[in-house]
Amino acid sequence: MMQPRWLVSQLEELDYQTDYQMELASSLVFETQQLHAITQNFLELAKADVFAVHELYETLVLNYEAALEHAHMRNTRVEHQVEVATNTLNHSEQSLEESRELQTFWHNQERKADVWLGSANTHLRRCTAQRIDAESKLASAKAELARAQSALNHVRSLPPRKIYRGRDRNGNDLYDYEPVSTYQEEARVSRAHSSVSQRNGEVNSALSAESAARIEVTRATTQLNGSRYAIKDAQNATHLAEQAREVATHTKRESQYSQSYSKECLETLEKINLLLIAFKETCEQQTSRIGTLSADTNDAFLYLKSLEGQQESLQDQAFSLKYTLQDKISLLLSYDQPLTMAG
Repeated sequence: MMQPRWLVSQLEELDYQTDYQMELASSLVFETQQLHAITQNFLELAKADVFAVHELYETLVLNYEAALEHAHMRNTRVEHQVEVATNTLNHSEQSLEESRELQTFWHNQERKADVWLGSANTHLRRCTAQRIDAESKLASAKAELARAQSALNHVRSLPPRKIYRGRDRNGNDLYDYEPVSTYQEEARVSRAHSSVSQRNGEVNSALSAESAARIEVTRATTQLNGSRYAIKDAQNATHLAEQAREVATHTKRESQYSQSYSKECLETLEKINLLLIAFKETCEQQTSRIGTLSADTNDAFLYLKSLEGQQESLQDQAFSLKYTLQDKISLLLSYDQPLTMAG
């Protein structure tokens, strides 16, 4: 037969276990509430992070579009600079070639002018010698003219010649008086005049030839000096053209470097675009995941409310059971006490 004391112990153990289970249930509900609160906080933080990441993505997209537009503009400008630099380099090389050809041309002109000047000086010396010879001959002709004129004057100053012509009817001697003949002297004077006139013509021709030769020497000298000045100018032009070519070469090289850098920038931006696409996919995945987590959190919240309701119901039932057990224990103790006294 089961003893009342033993039943009381079993009922007290059941009461203890009921309190313990209720405490466990309360603790579980509390921990679940704490976990839900932590989850809710983390969810809010995650939403804020996803929102910040989305804003960062939008900012990155705007910066990327601005950088891409700037890179395309810079690439267009750099390509134009390369084209201009190439044309400038071609023009400078052409100018250098033309200045070298011009320098060669004026060197040839200098040689020709030097030969021309040599020939002109030789011709001038020949003309000068001819002029001196003509002047010497003119002097000789004038001296001869002076001598012929002096001889003519001498002959003209002589008394007439007395020429016997016979006798007249009275027997007187007849004489004629003839001036002394100046034919030879006049012929000599005439020849001397002709010689002086000829020599004068020769001197004038020699003077004209010498003057023309001097003009020729002056022209040749001017041509030679002009050629030398032109050579210096051509040398300066060649030097400037070489400097211009160096500058144009450097400019083209720098433009090509800029073009290469611009292409690298465009390639880098293309890689960044791929990263932005992946970033966008990640943002979309995060947004979708946050939506799922939010839905799960709402479901968990509803389930938690259900647990809280169940806990309250269990608490009510546990309290009822506890009161019932306590009543039973009291009854058993009351029942057991008289029996103990009777024994």
